Amino acid sequence: MKNNIGPDSSGLAFRIEPATVQSSAGPLETSRVMWDSDAVTATADEVMRPQLPKNVSALREAQDWLRETLIEPTPAAEIFSMAKDTGISTKTLRRASTSLKVLTEKTGMKGGWVWSPPPKMPKTSEDAQ
Repeated sequence: MKNNIGPDSSGLAFRIEPATVQSSAGPLETSRVMWDSDAVTATADEVMRPQLPKNVSALREAQDWLRETLIEPTPAAEIFSMAKDTGISTKTLRRASTSLKVLTEKTGMKGGWVWSPPPKMPKTSEDAQ
């Protein structure tokens, strides 16, 4: 229904899906509009608002965990093992360490890597801001 007098309160939901139509030249691949029975109540501005990626919360969680865990120099292998047990992926842990500016150093030719907190690692996410 067209309405240009009052405020719009909802719209019609639809999706576009592939379809095959028979023609004199044979099957024709095209698309069609499929109307949903539910009304749309979100505004165009709400729908188009940028959404934060899901991994942002995972990154924030990894940063918080790293702030709490890394209070003194710790072997990297131990950090990775504890993170894995907590459910933090290696990639996310590395991104968190980079964003927090965690110090990494090799402890000799045969020694492993050690992670250390930076001189002024923020204690909370608010401190990081």
